[in-house]
Amino acid sequence: MAAEESQRDFSSQSNSGSVHGTHLSLKLAVDFEAKVITGSATYTVKVVENGATQFVLDTSTLVITKVEVDGVRAKFRQHVEHQTFGSALEITLPGAERAAGSTATVSIFYNTSPRSSAVQWLPPAQTAGKARPYLFTQCQAIHARALLPCQDTPAAKLTYDATVEVPEWATCLMSALSTGAPATAGSSEGMRTFGFHQPVPVPSYLIALAVGDLASREISHRCRIWSEPSMVDAAAHDFAQTEEFLTAAEELTCPYEFLTAAEELTCPYVWGRYDVLCLPPSFPYGGMENPCLTFVTPTLLTGDRSLAFVVAHEISHSWTGNLITNRTWQSFWLNEGFTMWLERKIMSRVTRDARYYDFDAHIGWNHLKEDIALFESKGSAALTALCPPLEGIDPDDAFSSVPYEKGFALLNELQTRIGAEAFEEFVKTYIDNFKFGTITGTQFRAFVQASSYFKGDALDGLDWDEWLFAPGMPRNKPNALALEVLRAMDAAYGLSAARNSELAFRWQLLCLRRRADFIVSHVLEFITSQGRMKFTRPLYRELNKRPETASQAVDAFMANADFYHPICRAMVAKDLGLQMKKNMSRSLRCARYA
Repeated sequence: MAAEESQRDFSSQSNSGSVHGTHLSLKLAVDFEAKVITGSATYTVKVVENGATQFVLDTSTLVITKVEVDGVRAKFRQHVEHQTFGSALEITLPGAERAAGSTATVSIFYNTSPRSSAVQWLPPAQTAGKARPYLFTQCQAIHARALLPCQDTPAAKLTYDATVEVPEWATCLMSALSTGAPATAGSSEGMRTFGFHQPVPVPSYLIALAVGDLASREISHRCRIWSEPSMVDAAAHDFAQTEEFLTAAEELTCPYEFLTAAEELTCPYVWGRYDVLCLPPSFPYGGMENPCLTFVTPTLLTGDRSLAFVVAHEISHSWTGNLITNRTWQSFWLNEGFTMWLERKIMSRVTRDARYYDFDAHIGWNHLKEDIALFESKGSAALTALCPPLEGIDPDDAFSSVPYEKGFALLNELQTRIGAEAFEEFVKTYIDNFKFGTITGTQFRAFVQASSYFKGDALDGLDWDEWLFAPGMPRNKPNALALEVLRAMDAAYGLSAARNSELAFRWQLLCLRRRADFIVSHVLEFITSQGRMKFTRPLYRELNKRPETASQAVDAFMANADFYHPICRAMVAKDLGLQMKKNMSRSLRCARYA
């Protein structure tokens, strides 16, 4: 067991350590008919390493038509595409721009491909309104390179602005602040242009775009709910607590009494707005923490707000993940472990029940056991380490509840050693110290060891190497229920007809594991009516375990393959042992484990 963490991002072919893009200006046009986005990406570039001769970006399935450096045509080379990591784009810098500290403006003119793993194009039939097409992007972990040429590593943060031309009927949203009303002047015929700016530095995976027939409802001075017109009121109802969650998060990261007493030590919500976009059902995740505009799945809509905790999770990312970001995907647990901790603290406050924290942590512990057992069964136990070895590995293939729940478990262990109140104060100093930057597990360990909150023997016996680099954890046996009991429970409580997607998922998984065949039709309906991978993948895997249901799983998947987002489609195909076409999407991401 090598007790060290790589400082290199094996998932990126860019040279962000030598030449760093500090600001990005996007000029894009959306073509629903061709299913492409065309435009330009213009970078303000700073040379970090003296004598650097190239600005190297990541691309995937992009067509590069022209490159300019300081307004002059420049030489470029796009390498042969790697199946997982795409094509390196090498841009030659003129001699005058090669000294450390020098700057240049680099413009890349390009268009995406209909095969882009970052973009899902929905025909009208796959929307709620059934009248207009829709598109949305998903860039985490390494799919931003399929949306735009970029330094696709979380280590490279930058500010950005954008103009996006879309059909007149459409509304465009981005992970940034709007610059005003859409304009038709200067736009192509039948089109209008939206403008955005993101003044807080973000990594490329947090650049997000959605275009469709959208409506909104204001729920506070800084929170707005977006969705298709027929769904927006239901979404506004279920996510009505968003401002309450956001206020609780601010209190946990910067108590209001500090705002005047020690303003320089506070860390309020810095992103301006917190809007939520409820997407069509093929969105493959629970939520995605895009700054200023969280994306969520409609499977959260229950009518009783019982699944709104996912929004609390995404709000937490405003500090832990977006403001402080894992430097490489090997340190992903620092994004998600801290976010699980903060989410559970928020929900304990909002529910006014301190038991929420421990109860939810117990549920998460069981999820962790299940995922570790799955990885071990596939011979991939190494990926259950908090800092897994990722050289040559798609970070999406390493995704599970491990960074969430094992990361949380480490933080909870630290909290237990000094007490909850002291640990909450420690988290405030952590956020203040690393805000706007990036961090590795090694840095976090050093910060804890140097912190005055962990005095004396507080860290005695804590094996950091074991926590960070050792795979695995003890397994547990699920409790078995008799088939008769399952039938009685269903008759009494109507669980098979539950509208709550979390409840339906757990009930269906339990019934499948007990070979309760009455549930199969409900499972098939559920996994073909939404594409959230937290639900679809485990259910497909469970169906595939038995010959009696495996063929039904394959038939259902093949009949609905075009419905699923490329990310979901590719991962379910792997789960079922099916061969899909090259360049199918490879991401696996979630709020609450997708």
